[in-house]
Amino acid sequence: VARRNAPLSSATPEALAGKSIGVEMKTAHEAYLRTFFPRAIVKPFDNTIALRSALRSGAIDVLFGDGVTLARWLDGTDAEDCCAFVGGPFTESRYFGDGVGIAVKKNNLALRRALDYALQQLALRGVYADLYLKYFPVGFY
Repeated sequence: VARRNAPLSSATPEALAGKSIGVEMKTAHEAYLRTFFPRAIVKPFDNTIALRSALRSGAIDVLFGDGVTLARWLDGTDAEDCCAFVGGPFTESRYFGDGVGIAVKKNNLALRRALDYALQQLALRGVYADLYLKYFPVGFY
């Protein structure tokens, strides 16, 4: 995510070389940045509030984080229409997992199977993505 008044053409390692990228400290997003954007200036923040404030004020060039969370922020009043997505999605499974999930108590196999079946049926009918987008502001990829 970058400020609207300082737009970036892309979010590649080359385009962000020398740019300051804010990220929440000790997260998969920070590890990803350090691995794939070695020429960027990674600036870890203790919390989301400080990170978002730094982007709005121009203290950092780019904010890197969870797409769904950032989309909700950009859609809300707290963002003050300051910023917009640039590039992405970033989907490296070693850092961000293999997709979305639902937490189920470890030994509740019946519930897990029921949820798996229901989600498979939604996907087969072609409504999974539509249903997802009804409640979450950005797509999977």
